[in-house]
Amino acid sequence: MNFMSKIIFPLAFVFPFTGNSQSKGMCAPSVKADTIWFDYGWNVMQREGSTYYRVYTKAPGGYNIFDRYRNHSIQMTAFSTTINPVYMEGEVIYYNINGFKSCIVGFKKNQRLGPCKWYYKNETDSAMYTYMPGGNVTYQLNSTAPVYNGYNDGLEATEIPCFEQGVPNMFEFIRSNLNYPAEALAKKQSGQTIISFVVKKDGTINGIKIDRSSGFVSLDQEAMRIVKLFPKFKAGRKNGVKVDVPFYVPIKFVLPVK
Repeated sequence: MNFMSKIIFPLAFVFPFTGNSQSKGMCAPSVKADTIWFDYGWNVMQREGSTYYRVYTKAPGGYNIFDRYRNHSIQMTAFSTTINPVYMEGEVIYYNINGFKSCIVGFKKNQRLGPCKWYYKNETDSAMYTYMPGGNVTYQLNSTAPVYNGYNDGLEATEIPCFEQGVPNMFEFIRSNLNYPAEALAKKQSGQTIISFVVKKDGTINGIKIDRSSGFVSLDQEAMRIVKLFPKFKAGRKNGVKVDVPFYVPIKFVLPVK
């Protein structure tokens, strides 16, 4: 295993964007009257202005759930004993807006359990997490495209930094804390901000800055605000020794589809 210490976090699917693409290998469904509509934070709402929607079919013991982006490409497939909120059992598959898988994970009693693969390069590169009973997580990164760190010192990390409970917790943390700036909504501004920082040996982060601007001050400020709220990390390591690791988090802001 060989990957460099500059970690570019695979976050493209956290904040979906809209477009005209269809889900890979899947056709757009008919939208039924009982469809459930959601905003970008997965709060139930009316159809107008929604970001996602959910359709479902009855199955023995529960329902087959199909969550979709507003352009009809698939966002998630799962089996659930309830419709909303979901109570998932078995394999759950999440997708990027382009139809490629972003995550495959097993659920038992609505809790992640067992192997969980997070893809970040069109189903090629991935981070593998294993959820153990009791909440412990192990992980490894499978990368075909290592990226040199910003210091050009050749430092390699053999364990990437992450939240104490792993990548999924970071996704959930950003989703739950994101507040789309009112000014940006009014002006119909969208874009992606990439925030960089260093995860220190003690798990704290410093040097938080905008590595690439969205082009809009309010969106950049919101991305900075969220990252500054991050809890302590599990430190990165090189051959078992804790090391400082540069980290990059893209945060995408997408206007709801009307």
